[in-house]
Amino acid sequence: MGRLSNKVAVITGGAGGIGKVTAERFLKEGAKVVLIDLFQESLDKAKAELDQYGEVIVVQAAVSKESDVQNYVNKAVEHFGRIDDLRPHTRDFSHECAGGFFICNKKTHMLN
Repeated sequence: MGRLSNKVAVITGGAGGIGKVTAERFLKEGAKVVLIDLFQESLDKAKAELDQYGEVIVVQAAVSKESDVQNYVNKAVEHFGRIDDLRPHTRDFSHECAGGFFICNKKTHMLN
C-alpha cells in the first residue's frame, strides 16, 4: 500500500504537464484521482495513459466557472464519496483560487 492509499485527489489541469505527472505519482501511491481539464480529448488521452496505475475519472470543466466547479466536486463525491486533496495545476492561478475558495466555502462537508 502506498502513502496515499484510498485518498481521493482532484487535480485541475490534469490532462498534461505537471497535472498529469502529479496524477501518475498520486495513483502510484494508491490515491484515486479525478482529472479536471478544459479539453475532453486531452482528458481521454491522459486517462488512457493513467488507467494502468489506478482508478481515474475525468471531468471536462473550466475552473473559472462556478457551475463547472460544482459539477466536478459533485462527480468526485458521487463516484468516490469524498475529496481528500485538491491540486490546482492550471495556467490561471486566479481562477484556481476562485475554484478552491468555492469548494472550501460551499462544499466543506465533502472534504476530509
